[in-house]
Amino acid sequence: MIIATAMQKGGVGKTTTTLALGHELAAQGHHVLLIDIDPQANTTEGLGYDPSTIQHSIYQLLLQRR
Repeated sequence: MIIATAMQKGGVGKTTTTLALGHELAAQGHHVLLIDIDPQANTTEGLGYDPSTIQHSIYQLLLQRR
């Protein structure tokens, strides 16, 4: 199963929905992978990680020109 939450507009509850859904699915025994590509990294922070300590991110990868 793949579930994606996306919306360009801010303040619509994407992070809250994503974290709550991920938590509930994990509590039911599902394997959950949350990928945070927002430069604000609110999902990352919501999972207890400090974004300033992460050396490489998907966001940085998407910004690289090849």
